[in-house]
Amino acid sequence: MKINVKFGFTIAAAGLFLAMGQVAARAEEKVEPTGTWKVLVNRPGRPAAESTLKVERSGDKLVGVMMDPQGRSTTIRDAQFKDGELSFRIVIPRDGRELSFAYKGKITADTFKGNASISLFGQNRSFPFSGRRLKPEEILAGLWKITLTLQAGQNLQPTLRLKQEGQQWSGGYLGTTGKELPLQVLKFKDGELSFRIVDVIEEDKVPFEYVGKLKGETINGSVKLGTGKDTVTLKFQAHKIQASTVNLAGTWKLKVPFKQGGTTFEPTLKLTQEGNSFTGTYQGEQGETKIADGLIFGEEFSFEVLREREGKRYRLKYQGKVKGETIKGFADYDFDGMSGSLEFEGKKVGGAESSAAKKTQ
Repeated sequence: MKINVKFGFTIAAAGLFLAMGQVAARAEEKVEPTGTWKVLVNRPGRPAAESTLKVERSGDKLVGVMMDPQGRSTTIRDAQFKDGELSFRIVIPRDGRELSFAYKGKITADTFKGNASISLFGQNRSFPFSGRRLKPEEILAGLWKITLTLQAGQNLQPTLRLKQEGQQWSGGYLGTTGKELPLQVLKFKDGELSFRIVDVIEEDKVPFEYVGKLKGETINGSVKLGTGKDTVTLKFQAHKIQASTVNLAGTWKLKVPFKQGGTTFEPTLKLTQEGNSFTGTYQGEQGETKIADGLIFGEEFSFEVLREREGKRYRLKYQGKVKGETIKGFADYDFDGMSGSLEFEGKKVGGAESSAAKKTQ
């Protein structure tokens, strides 16, 4: 019996060590540099600089870009990945010279840590950096450009905007109508995105049902158009939009005509911007109110104004585009059940820097 017990213990121990070895091997296999990373470089005496690093495989080579907070992209060079360590260079033109930054760090499943170095005026300087791999949900949030070719050969390129709050997703679809429409039955699970929308083709309202798989910053899938016997299924592809985000911070005077030739409301916006988000106040006929859900991607922005008074609820949702010192778009309203949409325009009447710009000074 003792021999059997010892023998059994030996087998169990061997099995345990074997299992641990397999787990370790699987963990090692998961270490992969490709993906999208947020990289934070810590420079003494200056605010930490955050960039977005995207790495992909092209055959047996690693390729990618590094993007600064303003959306400017720089191609990475000499990328190598060996023994869990990723290294590459980026070259940035500055005042007629080329500055070469060398990055080298250790990658785990979700972290990237190391040092960034540069040779400047005959001196080598090195700064520590840390990075984290973005989750699919973080990559999905933002603006996407969809490419879809109809059977008649017509190309459609609607814009898709996606936003996550907690576990809930919401978003809009800017198609042929020129106005952003809310997405219906929107779901994202196990890397698969699906939603429905009704767009207009040749003056006919046509239902669209999208289903696609997220891979990096590309979505590939199919879309069903129409209903019943008139349904057709086509392929589509979407790419993440990485447009440089404009600065909306400052004071804006809006004009919102309630009806042509009638009353025009002129509310005032005072905004502060931080990256793709902005906050501030809305001064109208009912007094001053804090805005909610202020978002800007590229030149497109949206925000809401919510009020309650004497048991009644008032809601305004503004969405539009920035062109220099002017803004234009639509204001959807719901005044205690009375709803509609109005066009608006506005001009910048007071300058202000974004909070991000202030921190760098």
